[in-house]
Amino acid sequence: MQNRHYKEIGSSPCGDVHPENKISNTLPWCGLGAVLTGALLLVARPLQAEPVHVRVTVENLMPANGSLITPTWVGFHEGDFDFFDAGSSASKALEGLAEDGNPSGLSASFTTPDSHRLDGVLDGLGPIPPGGVTHKDFFLDDSNPAHRFFSYAAMVIPSNDAFVGNDEAKAYSLLDDMGHFQDLELMLTRSMVYDAGVEVNDELPGNTPALGQMTPNTGMDEQSVIRMHAGHMATGAGGIVDREAFENADFTQIESALIRISVMRVMPKWVDVSLHVENQAPDKGVYFTPVWMGFHDGSVRLFEMGQPASGALERLAEDGDPSALNEWFMNQSGAGMHHLVTSDLNPPVFAPGVSQDVTIRLNAHDPRHQYLSFASMVIPSNDAFVSNMEPIKVFDDMGNLMLNAVHLGGGMVLDAGTEQNTEVPEATPLLGQMMPNIGPEENGVVRVHEGFKAPGMGGILDQPMYMEANFKQPEYPLFALNARQALRITSLNLTENELEIQWMGGLPPYQVQMKAQAGMAEWMNVGLMTDETMASLPREGSQGFFRVLSMDHPQMNDTAKFQLTFNSTWSAATHPDMFPGNPHFSGLIGATHNQNGQLWEPGILASPGIESMAETGSKSPLMDEIQQAIQMGWADTLISGGGIGLSPGSVSLEFEASAAHSLLSLVSMIAPSPDWFVGVHGVDLRPGGQWIDTLTLELAPYDAGTDSGTTYTSPNAEPAIHNPITTLASAPVIHEGMVPSFGKFVIKRVE
Repeated sequence: MQNRHYKEIGSSPCGDVHPENKISNTLPWCGLGAVLTGALLLVARPLQAEPVHVRVTVENLMPANGSLITPTWVGFHEGDFDFFDAGSSASKALEGLAEDGNPSGLSASFTTPDSHRLDGVLDGLGPIPPGGVTHKDFFLDDSNPAHRFFSYAAMVIPSNDAFVGNDEAKAYSLLDDMGHFQDLELMLTRSMVYDAGVEVNDELPGNTPALGQMTPNTGMDEQSVIRMHAGHMATGAGGIVDREAFENADFTQIESALIRISVMRVMPKWVDVSLHVENQAPDKGVYFTPVWMGFHDGSVRLFEMGQPASGALERLAEDGDPSALNEWFMNQSGAGMHHLVTSDLNPPVFAPGVSQDVTIRLNAHDPRHQYLSFASMVIPSNDAFVSNMEPIKVFDDMGNLMLNAVHLGGGMVLDAGTEQNTEVPEATPLLGQMMPNIGPEENGVVRVHEGFKAPGMGGILDQPMYMEANFKQPEYPLFALNARQALRITSLNLTENELEIQWMGGLPPYQVQMKAQAGMAEWMNVGLMTDETMASLPREGSQGFFRVLSMDHPQMNDTAKFQLTFNSTWSAATHPDMFPGNPHFSGLIGATHNQNGQLWEPGILASPGIESMAETGSKSPLMDEIQQAIQMGWADTLISGGGIGLSPGSVSLEFEASAAHSLLSLVSMIAPSPDWFVGVHGVDLRPGGQWIDTLTLELAPYDAGTDSGTTYTSPNAEPAIHNPITTLASAPVIHEGMVPSFGKFVIKRVE
């Protein structure tokens, strides 16, 4: 499996054929290298000032059963947008807002073709109820005069034409005298609610929004002027405040603030997100093209089921070309950034089993980075693709990464409906298509793909290279996308005796490494792997450079295969004292694991699994404990092998270990015996970050502490209290003042 954390885009001619995958060199998107180069050039544009990210927040401070506020219109301008004056008649644009809460006319008069103004409506909640809060984000250019001043407007409901807004165009400047952005907070009181003077305040349900008005502009014209609002009809007059739901809606009777509006700068929260893309199809299955990803505010949808595909999606689904999709995406109002994830193959497609890791920096506080859409062509095909119709949430409201994993099986492959599924080589990428967009048009709609032609019909599945490409098979695995916060060291504190490192992100367990000089090739492990995100290390010698490896680092994903041979030497010659008949060892049982757990260790009490193994040779209880450890994450591989039927003798087994679980614990009962066994615990097969080639371990006898017997054939003698596991160093295993070895574990790396 190919797995890289960093990739280089080379200049190999597209005619090259990858030696391992035998990909045709006649792909219609051989120019993808140029597309990639253009994508990379996006980051090389001349530096521009970063926009000022501000969040406009509107909060209704009225008491329960008070007035509501319609979705609030806000605008940023150069100081000459004076949309009303007290004592004058309201414009048609203001009338639409004050009578019916409709801001469209106001927005139309604000955004003239030649202006650089910016406006929007805070419509996240609909009408804002008492206690309700809503917000909207904007990106301002503090060097642009058209973004200096702030205006707002909203209707107060229920009412006939009550509203709030700023009478003075230059009342609220967002820049100080030095031209620097300054936060703004407005507290609107009862003296700041206006009557638009366009509709009589009769408070009749049919004329009053939120009471029963069914259509806009239904009240009686007043033809008056804008003035401060006098308040609602008194209680008992049959008006608004006689409704239980609005009994506290007379804002003129409230002494405190009614509405809070703030314009606050949002500081960025940059998060390095590690993305892992993988083609999980079987060997000789389908490929997919480089994966296009777009991050946006949730408003962008790449397609709709049952609707024709866009021209941009057509180019990707037919030819794997993302260039038109890039252009289309960046023209969407909510677009943030796009990225193309390529493999290390040439061309950079994802063959079965190929994966790629990339790290993308996103601003968790930027609404344009909150959602993800992706797309990739499935090849060979005429216009099959995988994508998500509904945008995927990347961060939660607190800015924490919530995107985790996306898995698409073959049943989720889509047909763009833009090209007929002929499957003929000259119109099918990876079969022989020489140039893009040459297949017969279909003029259909996006739908779930029906699958390839059956074998024997001369289609894709008749090609030996793609004989397993039938993605319509049940549970056909295909596309996987996993995301997590990339590991980043946050602090390094040095004292006289200790070094403390803290980090965030990544995937536990972690390994701290060091080297004395930057030019040294090898890193040395200086701490046991841990699930914690900090480590305290003694300050020793010439330590100078440190790093932390996450579980997802290629070095941590490194695996090795070993052969272990148990050569027993236990015999009457080595241990003559009371040597039993039928000397043997039970089946080997153990696991690979990390430092976060231990199957057994001298000085601690034996687990039920170790007790059963040591007393009876049974492996089942210990197997259950190991399976639980695997589920908990600190163990990785269950190791189970045969025993030795007559000692001296030997038995071998093979097992695999990973860098994240490179410790070995393995045991076997000395039989017959009360509760004695041989074994090893926590042996590091990867010291210093390098797998061992050969390792020989002498085997001492251990007492599990669960039986009080003193000879090989003692009857069961359950102690009142179990004792910790100890090294057995008394009769009958002692000979001439020493305890001879019971044998050896010889471990050799075989892969």
